[in-house]
Amino acid sequence: MLESPQYMPLKVCLVVGNNISSTHCGVRDYSAHLAAALRETDVQAEIISAPRWDTRSILPFCRHVRGGGFDVIHVQYPSIGFKWSLAPHILGLMRTARSAAVTLHDYSTLPAPQRLSTRAFRWTADRIIFTTDFEHDRFGKGSLGNIGARTCTIPIGSNITAHRGDLPRRPRVVYFGQIRPGKGVEDYLALAAECIDSKLPFEFLVAGSAPERHREYLSSVRTNAHPKIDWLVDLPSATISEVLASSLAAYLPFPDGASHRRGSMLAALVNGLPVIAPCGGATSRALADVILPANDRTEAIGHLKRLSSSPEYTKAISAEVRRFGRKFSWADIAREHRSTYDAILGSTRRLTRRHLELTNAK
Repeated sequence: MLESPQYMPLKVCLVVGNNISSTHCGVRDYSAHLAAALRETDVQAEIISAPRWDTRSILPFCRHVRGGGFDVIHVQYPSIGFKWSLAPHILGLMRTARSAAVTLHDYSTLPAPQRLSTRAFRWTADRIIFTTDFEHDRFGKGSLGNIGARTCTIPIGSNITAHRGDLPRRPRVVYFGQIRPGKGVEDYLALAAECIDSKLPFEFLVAGSAPERHREYLSSVRTNAHPKIDWLVDLPSATISEVLASSLAAYLPFPDGASHRRGSMLAALVNGLPVIAPCGGATSRALADVILPANDRTEAIGHLKRLSSSPEYTKAISAEVRRFGRKFSWADIAREHRSTYDAILGSTRRLTRRHLELTNAK
């Protein structure tokens, strides 16, 4: 008598550069949220990393992954810890799982040699995932076109959850995110100093964290900032959501403009916080309709004055951005990943090996 088919949950390992939870890595945080959301869809999701990404460590790591019996190995690239190693690029060739996927985070901002190296994923992965259509389009341009692995777009979600409850809003203007070069921190501090010196009725707060290699930068900008600017570094996520939900606005002057790939911006949106930011080439039309566009400090101050003088306007903007933020729920993101995994594997259900053996024998 044949055994009846038995459903086996999908097993997925998310590969990051460093599996130490205290590391300041947005990709690592993203992976933790994704893994948790995948588990709600009956996927056995695990986050793993090699102790080092040199040639001596990669073969033992591949044997370890292979022993886990994973259906999908899903590389999150780049991630703190990978550095300049090419080992993540070849994991799909090492037969570590039945199939391989890679998510390319912030592809357009990678250094040119690193962007070039990601082309290897076309032949070592079954699916390449991007977090925005802008990044997807940038990768597709060039002489290679769409040769190799199929590609798709799945957005990121906010690493900070939405605060439950309706908090009164203080006249506080927040900068939230990683504190390092290229994030617009200096422009925020300049706006804050201008408003404080002009005696405008706003408070200013920088909330975020700095990777170890940028701690000196954090110390420098904090030392040179206006003394009336408040700083909150390395706050727990629950505290951050409360800060965002009780502030007037976020000023996020990203040099390349607002984008769906900005986790700090999504954190503000899901908490109903109006976002003042410049528009750029990566800013989608839908996002441009939600943020308050400002290409310089004069425009940003104009938005702040209107928000401050009109509570009804602020309330309407807050409701609109909160609705927009719901489009990036982790539940939806997990379902899109699950569909992608199923498409790669060619089936939404698996039979036990024993059942397949019996069926083939028949």
